[in-house]
Amino acid sequence: MSSFHYKVYKGQSFCVSYGSFIVVFLLLGSLSSHAYSRNCGVMGETFPVLELSFLSFIEKRLNSLSESGELDAMNKQWVNLVTQHANRPTPLNLPRARENHTHTYEPSIVLSHDILGAKGEVLIGQGTTVNALKKLQSYEPHWLLFDGDDKAQVRWAEHALKNFIGAKVILTGGAVGLIEQELQCAIFFDQGARISHQLGIKQVPAHVYRRGDVLLIEEIAIKEDGYAR
Repeated sequence: MSSFHYKVYKGQSFCVSYGSFIVVFLLLGSLSSHAYSRNCGVMGETFPVLELSFLSFIEKRLNSLSESGELDAMNKQWVNLVTQHANRPTPLNLPRARENHTHTYEPSIVLSHDILGAKGEVLIGQGTTVNALKKLQSYEPHWLLFDGDDKAQVRWAEHALKNFIGAKVILTGGAVGLIEQELQCAIFFDQGARISHQLGIKQVPAHVYRRGDVLLIEEIAIKEDGYAR
């Protein structure tokens, strides 16, 4: 019978016949088979494994909500929430001006690339500083920014609209629909303070208009009747 050497601790070895090795291997395999294939019976309550797709789950949930009337109630609640936010967006909480302050803003940008014409010719080169007002010689803006929840500022806007016909009314707070009815004009809202932040407006009411090639921003201290102090 053939044999082989198996090395153990400290270099010692012993001889094992191939036949003995096979017997031991089969014996271990037999024991292993018995150890892992034993039937232990049923323990506790069992349930069938059912797989429900996520889309089916959503569909069943929506059907359930629809039948109970909850879905309609949720839709109405969502519509009301959106309507309320559209009418009264998040206010900017800019304080009322306590003293007059004036500063300017130049609407200029530095071109990051060439402006090309229809035939590919360079109209304005990269790196050129472009002032929008220089390209709009006849543009005469008047923007009125104020808090619609402050009655004095609403009165200020009423007075200003008489002097600047067609001025753009921009709220920093208040109900859009209410102010629209009161002033009888289109109302805008400075969502996310994009306009006031860009123009550096820190207090309201503020009047923005053109002076040459820059915008002049006047933050105006007013009395309760809406007139300037």
